[in-house]
Amino acid sequence: VLIIGGEQTFSGAVLRNSPLEEIVPVQMPMMNRGFDTEDFLPALTEAGRSHFISAQREGASFAWGALPPLSGSALIGPPKAGAITLLAHPRARAGGQPVPVCAVWEKGKGRVMLMSTDSFWRWAFSDPSSAEAVSAYHQFWYRAIRWLTRDPETNRITVTSERSARDGYSVSARVVDDQYKKARGVSVTMTL
Repeated sequence: VLIIGGEQTFSGAVLRNSPLEEIVPVQMPMMNRGFDTEDFLPALTEAGRSHFISAQREGASFAWGALPPLSGSALIGPPKAGAITLLAHPRARAGGQPVPVCAVWEKGKGRVMLMSTDSFWRWAFSDPSSAEAVSAYHQFWYRAIRWLTRDPETNRITVTSERSARDGYSVSARVVDDQYKKARGVSVTMTL
């Protein structure tokens, strides 16, 4: 489920007390906290640096800090327990934490992504000489859709095998945590 919203989506109690409130990865405030109308550049969080959606891959042609600013963000609540903030508001805070601009989590058998601004389009329609912003826009949404639809590359456990004429078969496993960092202290058992 992808929830993208601007000033109207998160104002008042649109999501609060609705069927969507349970799956939204952030706490919806009891009262409308408003909408920050100032331009801002979202901050890539520590979790965002390694998550499948927002991690800058080798050979990427952009830097997060070089992107044009976004226009306005809903002042929603902090992430719920188990949710991951990938991009955060640089100034606004909720519950002692930066307000999420992009938060994700796995809920039940699905995945949910919430965007608290509807101005990401600015990255695609910025200065035409800035290929970085357009590349960031396309890469971000391409990877978001792949994560939301459970593309096999987004699996947290992957097993690969290779056949060698000299050594026979070799099997390896890769295990990452919910932030796509290499999992530590994990035991993997394979039965062949």
